[in-house]
Amino acid sequence: RARGRGVAIAGLVIGGVTVLLAGCLGPAILLPSLNKARETANRVKCGSNLRQIGQAILLYANENKGKYPPKLDDLILTQDVTSEVFICPTSNDSKAPGATPQQQAANLTSQPGHCSYIYIGQNMSDRTAGMNAVVVYEPLTNHNGQGMNVLFGDGHVSWVNGSAAQQMTAELQAGQNPPPSGRGF
Repeated sequence: RARGRGVAIAGLVIGGVTVLLAGCLGPAILLPSLNKARETANRVKCGSNLRQIGQAILLYANENKGKYPPKLDDLILTQDVTSEVFICPTSNDSKAPGATPQQQAANLTSQPGHCSYIYIGQNMSDRTAGMNAVVVYEPLTNHNGQGMNVLFGDGHVSWVNGSAAQQMTAELQAGQNPPPSGRGF
């Protein structure tokens, strides 16, 4: 009888320790995979935002003799986009405040923290922006240096990984557009 009771107590202790360890280690094991899934979803959402911006730019160009807008702010005023599409979900930015499109447009780029993307298409048109020309890209900080989404002149969006994204950013900042490293994206 005593042995049976001892085995039962040992079973309870081992079961309790297992539950405690699962409670402590379970999240530690699951969190990295959950964070990776969340970042992947954020990249997709970010790419979708850039596609919407690209469509709005092309619609703007159709209404303005092929010329791209001087500023992204103009898209809120002239196209059917809201300030939410200018925010990468991984960034710390928040949508531009304002009750009207005019107020949101005024706050989009005049105040920091309301636009997650870098627009370099202000001097482009639907005739000059080729498939390799970058129109909008995001800072590497948006995705913790792992890469960036890029909107090209023909409207397609591509994810560019780490070192290639760093190289492309350096080329764009040096005035090389289309960037030599951007072919094939």
